[in-house]
Amino acid sequence: MLRNFARKTEVYGKEEGQSERQHRQPQDVKAGKGERQVESPGRGSQGGQQATQVGHEKGTQKKRRESNRVEQRTGTVTLEPIERYTFTGFLIFAALLCCIYGGQSLRQTVKTLEIFNHLLNGQLGRIPCYTTVETWVAKSGLAALKGTAKSIKEAYSLIMDASISVGDQQLLLFLKVPAGHLGHALKHTDVEVADMTVATNWPAESVKDKAQEIIGREDGGPAYMLSDNGSNLRKAAELMGLPHHRDVSHTLATYLKQVYEKDPEYIRFSELIGKTKHLALTDVGYLMPCKQRRMARFMNLYPIIDWASSMLDNFHLLGEKEKYHYSFIIRNAGLISELSEVLTLFEDIMAVLKKEGLSYETADRCKAVVSKTLLSGGERTRRLQGLICQYLDRERALLKDGNDVHNISSDIEESSFGLLKDSMPTCKMAGFTECVLRLPLYSRLSEIGRIDVSHVRQWMVNTRMADVKLWKSCNLRPNPLVKRRRNLTRMERNLGTSY
Repeated sequence: MLRNFARKTEVYGKEEGQSERQHRQPQDVKAGKGERQVESPGRGSQGGQQATQVGHEKGTQKKRRESNRVEQRTGTVTLEPIERYTFTGFLIFAALLCCIYGGQSLRQTVKTLEIFNHLLNGQLGRIPCYTTVETWVAKSGLAALKGTAKSIKEAYSLIMDASISVGDQQLLLFLKVPAGHLGHALKHTDVEVADMTVATNWPAESVKDKAQEIIGREDGGPAYMLSDNGSNLRKAAELMGLPHHRDVSHTLATYLKQVYEKDPEYIRFSELIGKTKHLALTDVGYLMPCKQRRMARFMNLYPIIDWASSMLDNFHLLGEKEKYHYSFIIRNAGLISELSEVLTLFEDIMAVLKKEGLSYETADRCKAVVSKTLLSGGERTRRLQGLICQYLDRERALLKDGNDVHNISSDIEESSFGLLKDSMPTCKMAGFTECVLRLPLYSRLSEIGRIDVSHVRQWMVNTRMADVKLWKSCNLRPNPLVKRRRNLTRMERNLGTSY
């Protein structure tokens, strides 16, 4: 049964910002050509002028109303059920948009649909539970992963990463991106998920086998590979004989670690920052820095140095008690200024390479800025200058000619991992579940203007739960939480029978 609902809106009125008085003409204006003249008996010429003005106003208002009237439209949404489903295509499409485009959880999506159904007087019918929405996301994600209508059909490259782990499980993700730079930093709509598989670990040989499996499904091989500085990923690219670019963000953080990690001055400064945590419950705790990261500390050093620089600039405005507890800022002013200058330079380099890509011109420009900024500093900054220039020379050598412009940032993959972590179960014992099938949907449903409703209907019709279960058995590890519950239940039953 089809349900239709429509909404008609019609807006009339004057131009915005104009009052009735502003529409009127002066009383002594004579009627022009085509204006209606009416002589009022008993009032003479003055009455005639007033009647003429009234007729003029009516004609003017009518023309303005016709020109400024909002076009009357009837919006009709046909709530047709999809084949093999009791729910309508409109409802399924809305649920997917809430989850992927809106970034909502499964339960939040159900509540959003309930709100719309209430506002529409129940026109949407029965609202699904969150497990049904989870099934829809898994089906559409698998269909998008295996879809044949790929948007990237020209020369491509592969971004690979295996840095996300849950328990003893590790996810290897391949993203397919255009080989040539697009003139802007990569967005989710610019990439496709080529493959994703979970294993306990990913040695170089296994990564190579998975990459060759992806290449076998394509018309040709990738122009180059891109990844962080993981040794297994670098070695896999070498085994395949493909050019391999190292991500600029990870590489710069690695050089920062090489120079400063064992530096006595930096070690002492880092320890003093860590000791400020005992100020949390005091009246000077409002000035505390953010917590230092244990993993990838040098990639996330920017907030710490920004805080230290702000404290240094405004130290003279603090009270005596605040100055006493944060006096180490003044004692380490030289190191703070040095790191602030280095991190500002890093941001400038990354902005150029991410937005404009790696080319002969951008590599030479970055080298010139690095040499100008760091060579005038101390021993640490001069060492950084040498490392960065060597990196730029090596990456530049992978370009075939002056016309090549390559992607050299894997931030889009880190962003995908971040979105996935927000949707994963809070219990880490569950490992990776079918929620990873959200990843292929980010490239299809992340930009509202490029979403195709027909794709969603096709995904739902052509994909069954048996396909999802088969994909899970081939690409995911058994859920440890399910194994735990099964074994504990069995133990409870054995204990119950023994008494």
